[in-house]
Amino acid sequence: MRVSFILGVSLIGVCSATAAAQESAFYGDVGGGIVQGELLEEATYGIVQLRGGYDFNRHFGIELEGATGIVDEEYTNSTESINYSYGAFGRLKYPINRTTELFTRVGMINSELESVANNGSFAVTVEDTGLAFGVGATTLFAGRNGLRFDYTRINYDLEVPGVELDVNADAFTLALYRRF
Repeated sequence: MRVSFILGVSLIGVCSATAAAQESAFYGDVGGGIVQGELLEEATYGIVQLRGGYDFNRHFGIELEGATGIVDEEYTNSTESINYSYGAFGRLKYPINRTTELFTRVGMINSELESVANNGSFAVTVEDTGLAFGVGATTLFAGRNGLRFDYTRINYDLEVPGVELDVNADAFTLALYRRF
């Protein structure tokens, strides 16, 4: 019994050391981009974004992302902004070569959007979860470091008091990418 236990613990230790020595399937990126959409009027917002993910194999992975608005849209009577956004995606990848891959992704994004009157007479804050899908590419140029570009389409069904809005947003991002 003791011998079996010791052999089992030793086997787990050897397997763990072997797995740690292999290249990790984790990755992350930090970048920025623009989101074009419409809350009360047509708008373009600037965002900063952070992503992390895990690749199960060469063709399938998952990722999480979070973003916050850094450039608001200002109008004559109001200012619109993205307070925050976070989401989860499944990713299908197609490796072109050892350093470049194309991907498509689909998932859900939750965002909080806000519109505030310049004179302070009203403020509308809406939060919604929407279906998101997109395409992109990553390329490595310095070992495990590279660039990522992607386009994501997001569909929200927002309820502003008294009004239901079908809002589509297009996000374009460029990020510094790192495989760990």
